[in-house]
Amino acid sequence: MLPTQPHKDDSHPSHFKAPFRALTVIGCGLLGGSWLMAAKESNPTLHTRAVDTNAETLQYLLKAQAVDDVSLTLPSQWEPNHLVIIATHLTASLDVLKQLTPLVENDPTIIVSDIGSCKRAIVALGQELLPNQFIGGHPLAGKEVSGVHHATSLLFTGKPYVLCPNEANLTADYAQRVASLTHFIETTLRARVGMQPVETHDRAMAFVSHLPQLYAVVLTQLLSHNRPGELLAFHGAGMDGHLRLAASPYEMWHDIVLQNADNLKEVIGQCKELLVQLEDQLHCIHTTPTKDPTALLAQWFASANTIHQRFHQAKQ
Repeated sequence: MLPTQPHKDDSHPSHFKAPFRALTVIGCGLLGGSWLMAAKESNPTLHTRAVDTNAETLQYLLKAQAVDDVSLTLPSQWEPNHLVIIATHLTASLDVLKQLTPLVENDPTIIVSDIGSCKRAIVALGQELLPNQFIGGHPLAGKEVSGVHHATSLLFTGKPYVLCPNEANLTADYAQRVASLTHFIETTLRARVGMQPVETHDRAMAFVSHLPQLYAVVLTQLLSHNRPGELLAFHGAGMDGHLRLAASPYEMWHDIVLQNADNLKEVIGQCKELLVQLEDQLHCIHTTPTKDPTALLAQWFASANTIHQRFHQAKQ
């Protein structure tokens, strides 16, 4: 699980000696581009390379001085002491890992990780293909917009970053690779690293990330069927957050829904049960006027306030 008290390094210098001599990011959108920008800003001597099928994306990173080399395809040569980040969409990441394996599997100094928000499929494939080199990863950071033009070196600062190592590999060498990646993320991205099993991670994401995203989309569907222009003329800050989520790109969420459908089904089922209870409470307003029909709702608000307080106490 993520640590409740994250590692802090207030004395972090502007430049530091990275545990890797080279970094390659495959797929350079918002997250991949931000990875490169943060790494280059923290250590200008680190050799950085971007791999993407979009030539304009690569030109943007060159002009931003975030990379030393660019490539439209996977390079055939890979330097030792190399970190490779697969930052494509989930399904594409599986294909990239398969293509990458024969190019790097003979050099144990090369570590491969990813940034996907569903971990079971990619970690299972990594355990099969690169059991001593692959470490699943998921930065809990992002924006409602996509693309390298929105990338920033500050995207991951202070944000949680989950690693899902190969639980079957208990060797000291692999543990050292996990430690090296952890150190690099904490010092380069200034993120808060924690470890989670893949099953725990994917179920947690269904609750705290994937359901909220789908709820925001469902809410906008509800609005679209009920004169949205008129309704949104009266909306406040709470709706702003939902509309921001609803603006997320479907291309990314398509793969997430497919890979985490079982956990989402469970979470949506629990949500439906709570909505039925809420509907019953509202029905009682007119049928049982002698009782407080909102007693259960009052309990829910009290519980919500407690969770909110504990969350902010933990952050401090």
